[in-house]
Amino acid sequence: MALEHRSGPMTFAEYQALPEGSYNLIDGELIVSPAPSPWHQQIQFRIHSALHSHVHLHKLGRVYGAPVDVVLRQEKPPVVVQPDVLFVAHGGTAEVTKCWIAGPPALVVEVVSPGNARLDLVRKYEVYGRYGVGEYWLVLPELEHVQVLRQAASGFAHPEVLEGKDVLTSSLLPGFKLPLPALFAPED
Repeated sequence: MALEHRSGPMTFAEYQALPEGSYNLIDGELIVSPAPSPWHQQIQFRIHSALHSHVHLHKLGRVYGAPVDVVLRQEKPPVVVQPDVLFVAHGGTAEVTKCWIAGPPALVVEVVSPGNARLDLVRKYEVYGRYGVGEYWLVLPELEHVQVLRQAASGFAHPEVLEGKDVLTSSLLPGFKLPLPALFAPED
């Protein structure tokens, strides 16, 4: 599909016809992202590994890493996002299909890079809140801190900001602990 000839919002069917890649489709607007940096990927891998180990050990659900489509709405205008890491809880509202994840995951994680800051801090924040994602972790490597946002009655509650020697935990994942010094340690 030649993206340069597009006019108007993209449909879900048009999105599905795209080649595999790193895309987000927010209210019909296609957002193409470049490949993340090695540092971004290292942090993403550390979170994915810690979550996967904990979730698998306690049989809590499934953990996925980007790129995987999370379809929040197929109708016009469609909303499809690709979080860096996500957790689908057993018995939760998201359903894992052969092609994508339908509905809001219990937890999404975005590692914020300079090139995607507006997307993660503004656009995805609004979308994840609107569609009922239970918890949203915004990981800011440049500041070495994590913002934990939890779903409240009308969107996300005020963020809990973790930094320094704080430990990342979640009420969705009893017993899960990821110390920030380990998360932000220099690359191996």
